[in-house]
Parts: sequence; C-alpha cells; structure tokens
Amino acid sequence: MIISINELTKIYGNGESQVNAVNNISTSFQAGEFCAIIGASGSGKTTLLHMLGGLDAPTSGSVKYDDIDIYNLSDRKQAELRRKKCGFVFQFFNLIPELTAEENILLPILLDNGKIDRPYIGELVKLLGITERLSHYPSQMSGGQQQRTAIARAMANNPEIIFCDEPTGNLDEKSGENVIRMLIDVQRKFGKTVIIVTHDNNIAKRADRVIRVADGKIVEDRSFDNKQEYDTPPTIKATTAEPV
Repeated sequence: MIISINELTKIYGNGESQVNAVNNISTSFQAGEFCAIIGASGSGKTTLLHMLGGLDAPTSGSVKYDDIDIYNLSDRKQAELRRKKCGFVFQFFNLIPELTAEENILLPILLDNGKIDRPYIGELVKLLGITERLSHYPSQMSGGQQQRTAIARAMANNPEIIFCDEPTGNLDEKSGENVIRMLIDVQRKFGKTVIIVTHDNNIAKRADRVIRVADGKIVEDRSFDNKQEYDTPPTIKATTAEPV
C-alpha cells in the first residue's frame, strides 16, 4: 500500500495565536519502507504522523491510501480502515493493566470480531522475544517487554503499516535499542511499512529513509540502503532471567 499526501496542512488556533503545525506538505511512502520522521519538539512531526494514521483530520490537503482519500470517508469507514490497515505503537505502551500480555495482543482481533491466526501470532511473539511473558500482566513486565507487547498488539491484525510515536522515549538506552532491533526484524520479516517519529538519531540511522521536519515543513528527505546490516537478524531469545 502506498500512502500519498498532497498539500497537507494542519492549523491550530486563529488570529495571533494561530499555529501552522503542518504547513503544505506533499510526499509519499512506499510499501515496505522503514521511514524515520525527525525534528525538534514542536516541529510538527507528531501531528504529521497522526494525520498519516487517520487520528487527526487535516485543515486542508489529502491523505490517500493507494487511491482512497481517508478523510473523505465517514467516521465509521475511517475507523474500519485503521483497524484493518494500521497498527499504532506509542511512547507509553497503553496496555490495559487488567489484561495479560496475550490478552492485550489479541484485543484488536477480538474487538474486530476477527479470526485469530495462531501460527502468525506465535511467530510474531517469538520474534519479539515475549513468548515466556504471555501470561504476565503489564505490572509484571519490564518497560522493554511492555513495548514489545505493544508492538505485537499493533501487528496482531496483520496490518500493512505500523505508525510509531517515540516508541523508545520511555525506555532506557539498552531497552530502547533492543526494541528497535526487534521492530526492524519484524518489519523485515513480515514486509511491513513502518513510519516512526523519533528524537533518537540512532533510530534514524537504521531507517531506509529519514524525513526531517522543521516549522511544519519537510526540510530534508534522504533515502539510505540500510537493509544489508539486517539481512541476517540478530538472535533473539526469550528468557525469564534479567528481563530487558
């Protein structure tokens, strides 16, 4: 699925307090791409991500999934499109504390009255190294394990694209590195498109493409060939000792 945006603009407030959070941006994202959107706080990168994911309607302009302008759809159709096409990973995990890791992962499928693909889910949690944690509640898991659970939940419905908003922002350096390596492994393994907003230049270095945003505009857009580094994914072992 190709995502294309045309003259995308988001304005907050009016008069002297008006802020152009995103200012007339046009670009596209190709299927299977790992793209990092970077920029200072207040640059508009998170607003851009939310509009790309159908979470925040633009003031003007369009967001198209292939040939479908998502903001021309009804609220119900937009929600259905998000459930089927998109997965979301946020900074603060947003796991439901009363549910186990497995229940959190399967929740999007159950809410959509979908059929659980057990082989796919099993392969996903194994790759993310959380097989041994499925019966644990969020309070019984480390931050890194919770974020890996959140990634599995985002991918449970086998969406085409994963949107990540500062997914390592609430983790220590080691846990953050572990999460990003696994996210890249999952993206390559299952051929997903990943668009990630981050302050972390180490994450940007791993991306196929980096978009730098400033004052609501794209000021740099560069592509890289980083696939060779991860052609052979690092060995990931689920363990109950010294969780990360």
